[in-house]
Amino acid sequence: MENFDFSLEDVLELRSDRERELAAELADARERHEEARRDLRRLRARRSSARERIDELQGSGEGSAGAMQSLLIVADRLGEHIGEAERRLRAAEEDVAERRREFEDALRERQVVERLRERRLAQWRDERSRAERKRMDEIAINRHGTDGATGDRSGGEAP
Repeated sequence: MENFDFSLEDVLELRSDRERELAAELADARERHEEARRDLRRLRARRSSARERIDELQGSGEGSAGAMQSLLIVADRLGEHIGEAERRLRAAEEDVAERRREFEDALRERQVVERLRERRLAQWRDERSRAERKRMDEIAINRHGTDGATGDRSGGEAP
């Protein structure tokens, strides 16, 4: 009996390859998202530290006007950087969402072909099993017919 041959095996392989590619792209997008989140967190921490230092200088009256002005400029600049970092984070979140949708689509497309392959394999096994039973039945019928013919000749009539 011949081996199982799935006519869409190449399609299944291509879809599996595409799924793996998209999984890698999703992983990369997630890493970029995490990096953007870390950057935003660092910038916020730096701005918080600058504001705390400004509050300390204002509360103690120890800092010069120049030092205070410099810290205010730094805090403002950090605010601008935070705005940019928030935009990068949103863009990274959108990229992750898009990559996830693409990956999930590819996953479903591969699963459709995989289920078809499994059904065809089950059909092939059923056909193979039926053919094997038929062959065994034919062997049994041929043996029974041969044994029956021999039995009738030797044991059918008494001398």
